[in-house]
Amino acid sequence: MGVSFSIGVREVHDGSRLMAVNDPLLAPLIRARDDEARRAAIGAVLVTHARPVVERVLARYRGADSAIGPAEAEDLAGTVMLRLVQRLQHVAEDAGEAIASLADFTATLTFNAVYDFLRRRYPERTRLKNRVRYVLLRDRRFRTWSAERGAVCALAAWDAHDNIAELPRPAWKTRRRIEPERVADAVEAMLVAAGRPVLVDDLVRSLAEEWQVVDRPPVPVTPAAADPARAHSVQLETRQYLDALWREILELRAPQRAALLLNLRDADGGNAVVLFILAAIATFDEIAAAMEMAPERLTEIWTSLPLDDLAIAARLGLTRQQVINLRKAARARLARRMGQP
Repeated sequence: MGVSFSIGVREVHDGSRLMAVNDPLLAPLIRARDDEARRAAIGAVLVTHARPVVERVLARYRGADSAIGPAEAEDLAGTVMLRLVQRLQHVAEDAGEAIASLADFTATLTFNAVYDFLRRRYPERTRLKNRVRYVLLRDRRFRTWSAERGAVCALAAWDAHDNIAELPRPAWKTRRRIEPERVADAVEAMLVAAGRPVLVDDLVRSLAEEWQVVDRPPVPVTPAAADPARAHSVQLETRQYLDALWREILELRAPQRAALLLNLRDADGGNAVVLFILAAIATFDEIAAAMEMAPERLTEIWTSLPLDDLAIAARLGLTRQQVINLRKAARARLARRMGQP
């Protein structure tokens, strides 16, 4: 996939400071003094350092029961590369925050792209994963941490350095069925059955099999049954509504915007902020700015959205009740301005 970009020449270029705060792998980019040299440096970063990281992350989703095929993987890789080019331009221009670890930043971009793809294609499985992640973060019986292969979970009493369990599918079965409403009890039973820490993705896959969580492919609509005019009208109305809603959100006070957007949920309880991006209403950076947050900080928590009130309170330096009050006031204003509850 071809990538084109241009970078303006800066009059002042504090190379030593940029060298100190950015990954050493970006040194050739920081030292570059003209557009041609910067394009060459960015190209080298993409091919030599970024692309291998992207492929390693995508390889985790390319097994026998692959959720992502070769064509989808290439599209995702292209999306990540474009986003990375945009961020590298900021580094070259000494604008925005530094990239302390190129590998970590690239991996985060890739995981976010994969998450968005899977959420659209597998909404039920994604909804289950969100419920599991919420339990792992909130229930004191469990602990979770990041490893090279992905997020890992375990019982709180276990050593975080224990080997990750890799057991055949039947070994995940619990002795008795636990209903889907009892996610925490089911997670505990699965971990006890495994006997060691496990990858969160493996745990979710096993629970999905246990509870027969299936994302059915969309039923194709024949031209005779479809109403293109009506479909276009609905799409246009939805986009117009989102556009108007976003403009009203920007009129809120900053704490109200943050309290609202960090907790904004769709009908399935997932991250509804992504709708503004999918509808081309706001860019990722614009959403971060609305929350008064650097894009890198939003990237770090993107897959955790929506956050609960305690997590938002900790980020904003407020109490949980203050967060609730801010969001309530924001929703009341939006209801008045949009003319609906």
